[in-house]
Parts: sequence; C-alpha cells; structure tokens
Amino acid sequence: MQMMSEKTDEIIKAIIAVQQKCPNLAKDKQVGTGNSAYKSVTDKQVRDNVRPLMSEYGLSVMVQEVETISSEVHRYIDPQWNKAKKEVFEQNLYTFRLSHVSGQWLLGKSKGIGVDANDKGPGKAETYAMKNFLMNTFLITKGDDEDPSNQHSTDQEVAPPAKKAMDSGHVRKLSTVLSEKLNKGLGRLDILFNMLDSFEVKDQVVLEELLKTLGINLD
Repeated sequence: MQMMSEKTDEIIKAIIAVQQKCPNLAKDKQVGTGNSAYKSVTDKQVRDNVRPLMSEYGLSVMVQEVETISSEVHRYIDPQWNKAKKEVFEQNLYTFRLSHVSGQWLLGKSKGIGVDANDKGPGKAETYAMKNFLMNTFLITKGDDEDPSNQHSTDQEVAPPAKKAMDSGHVRKLSTVLSEKLNKGLGRLDILFNMLDSFEVKDQVVLEELLKTLGINLD
C-alpha cells in the first residue's frame, strides 16, 4: 500500500503549522472508580481544538480502511446482582487518510478498542483510534506537565503494588470449573477466560466475587 503522495512538502508544512498552534490538553474526564480510576483526554476536546486548525491550514482526515483484529461477545455474571450480562469487545486497526488542499496526502494507522454492552463497540473503537491518530500526528501533550524531570518521587503519592495477573494455568482451571458449574447457561465462557491473562486487576476481583457467589473452591 502506498503510504503518501509523490510530493508531501505542502502537507508537511500544514502539519507543522497545526503542531505549533495546537495547545496541550488537560485530562478532563475520569474513567472508572476507586483504585482503578484514571483520567483521560476526551474525544470532544481533541476535535474541538484540532478541527479549526486543520480547517485553517487546509487539512482533512477520514477513515480509508478498517482491519478487524477481533470482535467477540464476553458473557459474565454480575456478582452484585447475580445476573448474566454481556460486553461486546471490538478491536480494529484503522488506516486514516490525512489530505491537504494541494492534493497531497499521507496515510497513518491507529488501533481502536471499544467495549459496550450493546452494539456501540465498533463506533467506540473508531472514535478511540481517531483521537489517538490526531494526538500523535499533531504532537498533542496530555496533561499540564508530563515532563518527569519536573517531578520528584517525594512529590508523588506512592501507589500500592498491583496484584499479579492470573497465570494461564489458573485461567484454564477457572474456565473448566465454571463451565462445569454453569453448563450452557452463559454460552461461550471460554472466550472470556482465555483472555483473562491480559485483563486488568479489576476483572480478577470480579471473578473472585463470582466464585464466592457460586460457592466454588479452587484449592
């Protein structure tokens, strides 16, 4: 695949101009709760800041190609309500075309991940990929100050050590026991449990609560 037009001098000038004018963006949204919570820059904030600058310098962006990496439905039991729930997990690789009024263009790739209880996973994945593509292309800094040289260890709160992720053997044991206990009630449980070694700590906590609810002892 050709990744750029024969000439790129005009589009590069426009990209540099946007990079010089685009401000650093403060993380304006909190995602999650408790110890697993973190702050991020919203898609709206990125677009609101980048759109007028792209228009000023004759740039536009669109999705040119989408490659599906994985698209799966994860089913689980909510330990709080003891009810079956599902999450649609979408992971795609997007190719974006950045075009200039001169006719010059560049292609860039960005991975998008979207999780939703219904059918909004693909849309969330595209939004995530577009936001990261714009931020990386125009060198947008997230946060007021991300230079580690301006911070000292004594100025920062020390987080407690994270729990170690479950090893593949434990995941297989969980999958086998839960499949036997729940039989066919929740469908493809193996899809969920085979991915647990890459899941976050909060998912392990949910599983621990699930095991207690079901009265399952793995010892």
